[in-house]
Amino acid sequence: MFTKKGAAAVLTKLSEAPAQYREIGERLHRIIRESGETALSMATTRPRSTQR
Repeated sequence: MFTKKGAAAVLTKLSEAPAQYREIGERLHRIIRESGETALSMATTRPRSTQR
């Protein structure tokens, strides 16, 4: 949904949400971003023999 617009678009959209949903959405967005960065770093640092 926001892949072409980036994190700024997600955060802008979340800022328009009611407070209770905004807080949950921002937390979820942070978790997703951090897990994606972790997965990317794991994929680029593994030895080739263990990559699929």
